[in-house]
Amino acid sequence: MSKADQLIMERRLRPIYDAIDAGNAKKAVQEADKVLKKHPVTVCAKVGKLFLTVLLDEMKSSVRSFKNQQLVAMRLFKEFNNSPYFFWGVMSIVMQARENPEMGAKMFYPLAARMVENHVTKYGYKAGAEIELHAMVLEGMNKFAEAEELLGAEESRSLLSTPPSFLMARRIALLLSAGKHETVIDRTVEGLKIE
Repeated sequence: MSKADQLIMERRLRPIYDAIDAGNAKKAVQEADKVLKKHPVTVCAKVGKLFLTVLLDEMKSSVRSFKNQQLVAMRLFKEFNNSPYFFWGVMSIVMQARENPEMGAKMFYPLAARMVENHVTKYGYKAGAEIELHAMVLEGMNKFAEAEELLGAEESRSLLSTPPSFLMARRIALLLSAGKHETVIDRTVEGLKIE
């Protein structure tokens, strides 16, 4: 291959390299497809496309691997004793419950609830996201009234960054799901007084 051929090949492959450098594997695959469409015998583009396709598949599978996320989060929590790592692990359990509702009802949501309750008794709530996650776990277990009580507690309201009207709407929706219609009326009147 002559020097001129090498420069031409480099120019054709440059968009692929740029996309890889930018961390955009999808764009790199598209660029490799363009090169292969015009020049189907380009070995470098074929190898690059194969490599990028494998990379994309691995990225997709690792993003949805909630069990591995849970394990990593719990290791980080044990190592650094930092609450966000713990709640990342709990959120991974919630995501596993959403992926598999049958096991979620039997195992994942009760496990997440026990973990959160034990953590809160030891350390208390430090952020609004922790309260939101606890409410999400209670909702997953169909304990709507308990989730509403949690969101309505004074400590919760001080940590949550949600505007009062949105928080009230969420609490009312939880009470409706729990079938407590008389309490909904009381909360609605209470919500009108807030505004």
